[in-house]
Amino acid sequence: VVLQWQKNNVDIPGANAITYIIQSAKAEDNGSYKLKVTNTACNSTITSDIVTVTVNVKPNITEQPKAIDVCQGTEQTLSVKATGSNLTYIWLKNGEDVPNSNTPDLKFDDIKASDAGRYRVRIVGSCSPIVTSDEIEVKVKPLPEITQQPENTEVVEGSIATLAVQAKEANSQFQWMKGEEEVLGATANVLTINNVSKADAGQYFCIVSNNCGSIESNKIALIVNDAASGPAIGVNTKNVNFGNVE
Repeated sequence: VVLQWQKNNVDIPGANAITYIIQSAKAEDNGSYKLKVTNTACNSTITSDIVTVTVNVKPNITEQPKAIDVCQGTEQTLSVKATGSNLTYIWLKNGEDVPNSNTPDLKFDDIKASDAGRYRVRIVGSCSPIVTSDEIEVKVKPLPEITQQPENTEVVEGSIATLAVQAKEANSQFQWMKGEEEVLGATANVLTINNVSKADAGQYFCIVSNNCGSIESNKIALIVNDAASGPAIGVNTKNVNFGNVE
């Protein structure tokens, strides 16, 4: 009688005993096994029932998630890579479970300031132990935001005209525009025009920017009126008394 074990219908070299032992079973040993028994004298063969061997592998993280420092409103993804059997995932933000985060990828379609925090992912498999990734930080930089718009301004020639805009972020940058042209040197939130003239009249706005983009303020009008004439002093010589003349 000749005994031969097979895996997935292929003879296993050296597996010719009534018992087949798999030492240190690995995922590669998964498959369908059967024993083929051949009676050489009678030239007959019978085969055992097929048994399925499934080797569950404990979870192991092969690639940790990475920290991100990104702009608000962008699409972002945190990812982890792991091996193991029947893995399930749950992402945590600041120690709390993130709802509906049961995949290796945690996606933000439109990341917001409120999404900033410290993240990690917990992975459970068919075998112990439960593994947890490194904790990483998600930073979200804001888009530029104007908190106070400039206003229409009316002044007289020769006076001082002041236009102002306010932005939320301290590191905001400014560029004042007149019509479609940059006002040279006007890179502060306040635009001051000394000794204003008729040539300064026109439409103004400010471009406010930061590392995540730019935004335009409202367009406003600077109106320059003629300077008011000073009061005239008239002298009626008929009524002037010069006093006594020595």
